[in-house]
Parts: sequence; structure tokens; C-alpha cells
Amino acid sequence: MRVYLRISAVVAGLLGIGFVLPAVARQPQPEPGVVAKATVKPKLAVKVFKLERAEPGIVIDAMTSLLGDADIEIPPPALPMQPGAVILVLPGFGGQLGFGGGGFGGGGFGNLGCGFNGMMGNGTTPAWRATGDERTGSLIVRGSENHIKIATDLVAILDRKPKAPLPKLQVVKAFSLKHADAGSLSNTIQLLGFDEAKTSILSETLLAVVGPDDVTGPIAELVKELDVPGRPNRNDGAPKAER
Repeated sequence: MRVYLRISAVVAGLLGIGFVLPAVARQPQPEPGVVAKATVKPKLAVKVFKLERAEPGIVIDAMTSLLGDADIEIPPPALPMQPGAVILVLPGFGGQLGFGGGGFGGGGFGNLGCGFNGMMGNGTTPAWRATGDERTGSLIVRGSENHIKIATDLVAILDRKPKAPLPKLQVVKAFSLKHADAGSLSNTIQLLGFDEAKTSILSETLLAVVGPDDVTGPIAELVKELDVPGRPNRNDGAPKAER
């Protein structure tokens, strides 16, 4: 009876605060008492860019387009579970409720554990951050090595002298357009399902893209094919309808 009341209290408590348990999944069986190692948080570095022409906010907007959400989820460490244990998954939260497989004998119900580390933002860590210093005109970026490289590329593109050629870049692929519109090309890339690529419209004639080489390669070919003069108006030279 005690075991029954204990379990009922846990389940009732979860339902009472609005949790939904839509899935019950049997997990691969770990060794008894084994706890998975927690995900290691990425090491973040800081770099200051002294801008000469560009405004820090313009670079930050481009970073946001290419990098997305500045927070990433860090999964909580797994609970110690006995063989035969069952995990109740709580989507949208960082924790999990585990019922151990120790059996009903001896007045026990295996190992009963709840872990919600990850709720209310505790399961996130900043992936990158950027801000500007108005007095010095500086851009300050904190992030991983790849984030710093992307920021460096964007600064090189946006802070260069007018009409200067595009610089050599590390991660970002930049396209200086002669005929096509950067916004239209970005929309075309999205419609074609290049989900692994991120685009940033730096100006009407300047498009930045980041993604794996096997994705940015076809995008470069696409840009080459579309950045050409438009076809003549099909109505030019055609007889006009009489009124």
C-alpha cells in the first residue's frame, strides 16, 4: 500500500502542475548504477573588433541571421537506472522521470527518481553573445571558435572600404551580385529546402551564406546561374491590341 501511495503521489503531482506524459519509452539497459556523463559545455572565447566604417549592430544582425538562437540546450545527465527501467519522457523540459526495474519484492519499487534540471532555462548555456561599445565603435563577441570565425568574416565583409573586393574568408561564403537581388536569392534558397544553410542579406547586392561544403557548393552554382541579366520583356516588339 505504501508503494502504491508513493507512486500515486508522484504521478498526481506531475499531472496537477500541468505536465503531460505522452510517451513511455523503454530505454537501452545500462549497467546497474551507471550514470551517463553530463554534456560538456562549450568553451567560449572573447574577441574585440575595432570597426572603422560599419556599425556594430549591422554585424550583430548578420550574425543572428547566420547563427540563429544565441542559446543552446544542454541535456541534463542521465539518471542512474536499473536494468528493466522505464523512462517517462517530458517533452519541452530538461528532465526525466525514471521508474527503476528493481521489482516489487521486499517492499521496494526499484529506484524511483525525478530529475528536472533543465527546466526554466537552467538547461541552457549561451552559445554566443555580441554587443557593441559606442565610445570606441567596437564589436565584442563571445562564442566558440567557429562563432569567432564567422564574426571575423562578417567584419571583414562589412567593414571594408567602399568598392573594395571581397576579402578572403574562413567560414562565410559571400556573393557580390551584379544583377540578382540578394533578398530574392535568399528566398529561393529557402524554398529549395537548403535547410542546413543559413543566409544573411547584407545589402541588396550582397548575400552571405554559411553551411556544409556539400550544401554551399550547389548554392554557389545556383547563384552563378541566376546572377545574370534578366530576359527581355516578352511584350517588346509585339503588336499592341487595338482599343
